[in-house]
Amino acid sequence: MYRIVLSVALMIIFYALPRNCGATDERISFGQLSSGEAFAAIDGNFVYCDINGGFLGNPALSIADSDVEITSTVRWGDCPGPSPSTPPPVPYQLTQDLGTLSNGQYMVTWTYMTDFPVMALLTMQGRLWVEGGEAAIFHGSFE
Repeated sequence: MYRIVLSVALMIIFYALPRNCGATDERISFGQLSSGEAFAAIDGNFVYCDINGGFLGNPALSIADSDVEITSTVRWGDCPGPSPSTPPPVPYQLTQDLGTLSNGQYMVTWTYMTDFPVMALLTMQGRLWVEGGEAAIFHGSFE
């Protein structure tokens, strides 16, 4: 029998975004692969100001004790000015394998950093619970 432990702790912190570029409807969730490895997923809508915008490479992962940190690098392109010249948000989803975690509670922090100039755009946090070798699944969102 599977045990699912839900976490109600989910926090989103927005940092100053340049001009009209940004993210909306962001959501962080957790799950478990059939191999037993936990994963974190983040999805929402992001404004890429031109064809050069988007997420760069794979997210960086760091796990220390009960703290899991994931960092994604974002390039939003050249925002031409105020609306309506800014394009509509584009849906996206990123997934990060967390490996096999021991039983316990983990604070997962996912941060978007710009490539240049380097600065934090968005940080989302959520709690992941592992009990009996099974990862909890939590879905939540903020607008």
